[in-house]
Amino acid sequence: MRRVMWISGVARDPCAARKVPRKHTRGRLQLHNVEAPFERIVFDIQGQLQRSSDGTHNILVVMDYLTMWPETYPIPNQNAQTVAEVLV
Repeated sequence: MRRVMWISGVARDPCAARKVPRKHTRGRLQLHNVEAPFERIVFDIQGQLQRSSDGTHNILVVMDYLTMWPETYPIPNQNAQTVAEVLV
C-alpha cells in the first residue's frame, strides 16, 4: 500500500505498529511411568488399503509403551467392536 499512496506524517504501517507479538508457550511434556510390558498400549488404524484375499482392508497397529514393540492385525472394518475383539 505504501507504493500506491502516501500519507503525510505516517512513517510506517499503523497496523504493524499496533500489533502485539504473541507469546508462544510450549506444551508441558508428561512422563508416563510404565513398569511392565503391555501395562500401557497405544493403537492406530491404517485404513482403506487394497482389499486382501480374506476380505480385510484395514490394519490395526498396537504398540507397547515400554518396549515400543509393534504388533499389526488385519481387520475387516474400523468398528470399536472389532478393535475390542482383537485387543481382548
